[in-house]
Amino acid sequence: IVLRALTQLVEALLRAAGLRRRKDLPAAEQALADGLGSLGLPLELLARDAAATLASLVPVPAKRALVAAALVELARLRELAGRADEAVELRLRAEVLEDGIELEALPELVHDARERLLAEP
Repeated sequence: IVLRALTQLVEALLRAAGLRRRKDLPAAEQALADGLGSLGLPLELLARDAAATLASLVPVPAKRALVAAALVELARLRELAGRADEAVELRLRAEVLEDGIELEALPELVHDARERLLAEP
């Protein structure tokens, strides 16, 4: 079940990034929401809760790394929507959420997806 949820979130993150590149921001945000739903996390929770709260809700490092990547993708969407201040906050939250995760120890699926997503502008 954990691998399935991780795979669903990875697919959703990649789909959201593709939709963002095509400037379809509502569909990209919906893709993020769908992927986070596979972990039982509403997108609104990511957009408003502190990193410490998110870390307590997502204690598994692989999931937490993907949730941090989702925060970065959401920040990109906010930037494109002209909400730069919110984007900065989301990026900071993502950094705090990744604190303490041994990135090299993540499953290959998660590590590769995270690297691919974060390498984008």
